[in-house]
Amino acid sequence: MSLIPNQQPEDRELSNYKLETPSTEFKRAQKLKQKLEGSHVARVVLILLAIVGTSMVIGDGILTPSISGFKINYVYLSHFLFIFAS
Repeated sequence: MSLIPNQQPEDRELSNYKLETPSTEFKRAQKLKQKLEGSHVARVVLILLAIVGTSMVIGDGILTPSISGFKINYVYLSHFLFIFAS
């Protein structure tokens, strides 16, 4: 057994003396998080933004293809009626 500790990379990861101070971005994010969680108005605004965003995704995914499919059917129907009327 040796009295001198090994200088292995794993030993450095397990060391209790390695303390990381929070970065400025992390501190800024924590302050913003605390303000958003504490404000009733901010909560309502975030909920409304989430609802509007979800509605836009649903509208884009469901309504847009059905409207374009309706236009295509209208074009086919009008073409058929034009041929039938002549």
